[in-house]
Amino acid sequence: MMGLQTLIRLRQQQMDEKRKALADLQRGMTALHDSVKHLEAEVAREQETARDDPEASYLYGRYANAVIARREELEALMVQQQALIEDAHGEVMAAFRELKKLEVVQERRHEQARKAELTAEQKELDELGLEMHRRRGGR
Repeated sequence: MMGLQTLIRLRQQQMDEKRKALADLQRGMTALHDSVKHLEAEVAREQETARDDPEASYLYGRYANAVIARREELEALMVQQQALIEDAHGEVMAAFRELKKLEVVQERRHEQARKAELTAEQKELDELGLEMHRRRGGR
C-alpha cells in the first residue's frame, strides 16, 4: 500500500489539476462575456451607421436578426459553461475535502508519535530518577 505522504501528494496533484480545469472553464466564461460585449459594441456601431446611411438601414434588419441569433447562442453557451463551472467547483471542493482528511490523519499520526516519544522520554527520566534515588541509599 502506498504511504500516507505519497497519497497526500497524489491527492494534492489531483486537486491542482481540478483547479486548473476550473480556471480554464472560468476563462472560457470570461471569453463568452467578452464576446457579448464585443457584439453589443458592434451593434451600437451598426445602428449608428444605419441612422446615417439609408442603404445601410435597409440591410440593418437582416443584421439585427443575425445578432439576435448570435446573442441567443452566446447566452446558451454561457448557461452550459456555468453548469460546467459549477460541476468543476464541486469536484475541486470534493478533492479538497479528501486531501484535508488525509492531512488530518497525518497530523494525528504525528501527534501520536510525538506523544509516544514524550511518554518514552518521561519513562526514561523516571527510571533514571529512581536509579539515582536507589544509589543514594533510598533516602
